[in-house]
Amino acid sequence: MEKKHEFIHILMDKARGTKYYKKNVRLSAKDAFLQTEKEFRRLNTIVNKNKVSELTIANSIYKKLRGQINDSEIDAFAKNHFAAAFYSLLDIKQKMIDEGIFKHTGIKKYGFLINELIFDLVIFANHIGQKTEPNYRLLNSWKATTEDSKWHFLGTHQLLYYSIYNDKRLDNKFSFIISPVILRQTIELKMNRIVGLGDILDNNGEKIFTKHNFIFDFVRKNKSLFEFDFDITIIQKIFEFCNESVHKGIMPYFWQMFYAMKFCDKLFYDPNFKKAASVYSAIKIKDFSLVKSKLETELKSLFPSPKYDIEIFWIKPEAQILKN
Repeated sequence: MEKKHEFIHILMDKARGTKYYKKNVRLSAKDAFLQTEKEFRRLNTIVNKNKVSELTIANSIYKKLRGQINDSEIDAFAKNHFAAAFYSLLDIKQKMIDEGIFKHTGIKKYGFLINELIFDLVIFANHIGQKTEPNYRLLNSWKATTEDSKWHFLGTHQLLYYSIYNDKRLDNKFSFIISPVILRQTIELKMNRIVGLGDILDNNGEKIFTKHNFIFDFVRKNKSLFEFDFDITIIQKIFEFCNESVHKGIMPYFWQMFYAMKFCDKLFYDPNFKKAASVYSAIKIKDFSLVKSKLETELKSLFPSPKYDIEIFWIKPEAQILKN
């Protein structure tokens, strides 16, 4: 059975450099790109009769939709995000043309960007497509985000090592200045995701932020509910060290960041990792329902009703769940 918009699946598969699920696919990577571009252009013209200005895009795509939202706000949000995505795809195409690689070679080179862009615009494409075709679906898949924090860590690693030892992407000194900043953000992201904590909103739909050490304190107070295959207290020390660098501009000693990366390795990489669906086993939650309940109680005591009346958005935890 042929997939809906099969050319997009072919493009994404060829962009990843993997073997497409059907044998003897005759559609080239370039043709798949052009057919994908054609479909996006069709969707864009449903809601944007003229080219959307960069000022309009800038004023829209950084706006957060909160509180009571009407249909016209959602439509404007979707159409401007889609326009920005479509123009970005055309920019990638032009980049490949300028480099003389608008073919399979270039599509593989920019494959990660192409796939990220397509996955990100699915929700907007579906909203627009359903205006003329109620059952419209661009793709029946989505972007996996459970490993995002690992890629943040990998980016920190590349920032530090590549700038010092390899191709000097950044000045050595600058890489040392910025690497603690990135690592701090990465650890904070990971700690929130370990316990499945997404956004916290108040009764006005505004995002609420906890103190930087909130999750560390929560884990310490509820340590009987967790198992770590590494020393979490060392991770917190590294986090606090990075936090000092962020707020006070302290330059780390040469060896401090390299040891920080070594000590943090198990926080982000599963030692038993074998395949994409592998459960992260270096961190175990013994009873996730209880962790979730205790975390919710603590957050509501920090941000009590009726002043806040918080709403908590949960995500899939980046940990092995022993009991749900």
